[in-house]
Amino acid sequence: MGGEVPYVCEFEGAAYLPTASAALENCKHSPEFFNRFIAPFEIFNSDSEYKIIKDPFLITPEIYYLSIRRNLDVIEKNCSVACLDTRNTNTSFWPYKQMYYASFGLDLSVPLKKRTGFEPLKTHLASETGVYNEFDLRYRSQLLEACRREKWFGIDRPRAKYVGVELPKLLEQATALIGQITPTNCNSYDFEEM
Repeated sequence: MGGEVPYVCEFEGAAYLPTASAALENCKHSPEFFNRFIAPFEIFNSDSEYKIIKDPFLITPEIYYLSIRRNLDVIEKNCSVACLDTRNTNTSFWPYKQMYYASFGLDLSVPLKKRTGFEPLKTHLASETGVYNEFDLRYRSQLLEACRREKWFGIDRPRAKYVGVELPKLLEQATALIGQITPTNCNSYDFEEM
């Protein structure tokens, strides 16, 4: 199904993995990443005769490691990096994702707008209450908190045993590369429809 690129992003001159937990020694995806992007498909796979691979970059520990390593080549070749600074208004990583896939010879088109089906409900609740994120406050935030508290999907597991040693080295190399070449921020703007 595609999946998310394991981005190496820059914030104040240092390299980070936005999807990794703060405890880099564990080198696993954050519970939020797992719950939003992986768990629903794993549940579907366990309840269905069909098998879906949601994220090919997470299939094996080697693929995961090499997909993170690929970021160094992308940053160096394009002299651009995705910026993790949430104080900026340009927070979309799509331009970086296009460069990442282009490094494999693939031309990735940015979708005009992704729709989840919840937009009419979000709009209705926002207009009814006057609170623009009423849907998130009433449903999404509470469900994510209950999921974390009750561990609906089990614990998030590391995808690569040896990445626990190698990942910090890769981030050190990426930080050194960012300091050497001073790449530009390639983020674009992402406006959510109401």
